Amino acid sequence: MRYFIISFIFSSILFSSSFNFSETRYSYAFDKSKTLQGQINFELNSLAIKYENSDKTIIYKDSILKIKENETTVELDYMQTQNLSSFFEILLLVNSNDTKLLEEKFEIIKDKDKIVLNPKDELREYIKNIHLVKSNTQLKELKLFLKNGDSIMIVVEDEIR
Repeated sequence: MRYFIISFIFSSILFSSSFNFSETRYSYAFDKSKTLQGQINFELNSLAIKYENSDKTIIYKDSILKIKENETTVELDYMQTQNLSSFFEILLLVNSNDTKLLEEKFEIIKDKDKIVLNPKDELREYIKNIHLVKSNTQLKELKLFLKNGDSIMIVVEDEIR
């Protein structure tokens, strides 16, 4: 039992990391961009996003998407959030550095400091490709290009310790 507790604590520390980031969303239909600042916290198989100047926190864990505002938490229906859930799964996958799983889901093209991921499965129905910039194993920038012309760019600014 003691080994399990020590192992759990160690894996929580190992897989837990928090970062300040900026997110720029571009809407092709409106030809407008919006930039948000926030913090993202990665844990084993989950993430939480808190945007500046907002009381809301987006929590994604075990394929369930929740919005927490003040003391109220609402679980969102998977069908309503399918594309958003896929985006969070991609963030978790990229953060995990699981090369084998990445290779199963994406064709990987490496070009100097940039990695391009082209989806192989059902993701290709709405995702054109993903561009990653990493420093060692640390994600620095992620650009998600959707088939409808929209895009999301996340720039990791610094790790919170």
